[in-house]
Amino acid sequence: HDVFRNFIGLIALLCLAIIGISSLNIVRRVSYGIFYRIHVLAGPLAIFFLALHWNNVVLYLAGGLLYYLAFSFPVFMEERSDPPARIASADRICGSQSDCVAVTLAVSDLALKAFRAGFYVKLRAPSVSNLAHPFTVNLTDRDGEMRIIFRCTGRFTRTLGSQLAIATQQFQATDRPLSPVEFPQLHIRGFHGGCNRVGQLSQHDAVALVAGGVGITPFLSLVSELALNSNRQTRLVVLHWTCRD
Repeated sequence: HDVFRNFIGLIALLCLAIIGISSLNIVRRVSYGIFYRIHVLAGPLAIFFLALHWNNVVLYLAGGLLYYLAFSFPVFMEERSDPPARIASADRICGSQSDCVAVTLAVSDLALKAFRAGFYVKLRAPSVSNLAHPFTVNLTDRDGEMRIIFRCTGRFTRTLGSQLAIATQQFQATDRPLSPVEFPQLHIRGFHGGCNRVGQLSQHDAVALVAGGVGITPFLSLVSELALNSNRQTRLVVLHWTCRD
């Protein structure tokens, strides 16, 4: 311990430095996968090497370490045991030059009651990646359905969009509906996002909303719910939507 004390302290410091650098926008926004993997690997390593300074820091780290394990392990096991979502349909959005896909999900009444405009879910497609990605979810015009719309830009969305398109094309010529097992498996956890956006907007006489491209998705249910809210004082809603095409 006396020989390697400074060395393991240096390793712990380097791990923390790597975590800090990977948290910068230039890394996190461009490559989320690298950002995520660095945190998953370097975080526990930093804690481990700090814990080797047992006579100084182990008592300070014990509470946080136990809390981290108690929280992370059950969540990890629960995510792996979730049944796949029931996919009703997957369609390319007509007229879109940016290659957008709309995935319609069959959901329970409990999920419909828990939904609030602006909520998002974490979607994991094991056939593409074990990492979960956040996507806004919206209601549809039909009961018992929700929809996720995404643009195929990164590796995850491009591969998922391609797999959904192949599954749809294979059975396009048949009259029967697609079975959920014929789609790539999607595991969805949510809802996330605790803000009451409709309540916030309802407190103002006039509201201006600004969206860019596929970033319109959080506003789809928001505008509809705002219009149906009888307790609102909002009289004017202006939506600015900018698109490349």
